[in-house]
Amino acid sequence: MRNQRRYPTAVKPERVGRYPALAKAGGGYVWDEVLEYRVWCHPELGADDVADGSDYFVAFATYPSALAYSKRTRGAEEPIALVRQRQWIDEPRPGRPRQEDPDHGVAGRIPNAPEEDEQDHS
Repeated sequence: MRNQRRYPTAVKPERVGRYPALAKAGGGYVWDEVLEYRVWCHPELGADDVADGSDYFVAFATYPSALAYSKRTRGAEEPIALVRQRQWIDEPRPGRPRQEDPDHGVAGRIPNAPEEDEQDHS
């Protein structure tokens, strides 16, 4: 088996599944905390229908758990991370980046998440 990347555990595992379903979409290289990993499920693609035909997500504290669920569940997407961004980089004009500070939650794809043992998330 190839060496898999390790991803950080949710900062407060006891809160997993309690965050609002709606979050700003985004992602990138600057983030502060992983809140949870989400696997979106689609009944129209074969997922269990537990939300009257609507899409829904299942939340996990760890990426490996979310990934295993997504692989064994019909109609499930690959996991995404819900992260808290206290700062991010905006580039309103090419070559003119600026730091933004308002705190907000963002859901985004995971491929560029840093290793678990990294301490600096920026």
